[in-house]
Amino acid sequence: MSDVRPGTLENTKSVLVNIGTGYYVEKSLKEGEEYFGRKVGLVTKQLELLQPKLVEKHKLRQAVQDMLTAKVQAQMQAQLGGIPTKT
Repeated sequence: MSDVRPGTLENTKSVLVNIGTGYYVEKSLKEGEEYFGRKVGLVTKQLELLQPKLVEKHKLRQAVQDMLTAKVQAQMQAQLGGIPTKT
């Protein structure tokens, strides 16, 4: 749950940028925009690299799931019909 309070900014010429592990750097507005522009570009590039890998993993998972479903159905058929199963 968030609590929104009215306020004013004392310094509108610079921003604090979290550069990781709890460290912050004060940058000008232009430098802050450039920094986050680079970060967005980096994350976008990484997502573009991951997307084909995720699609391939999804296809593999679906193939394994289909194979398991077929084996379970075959085993159930064999148990109901008295036909021995192949392993």
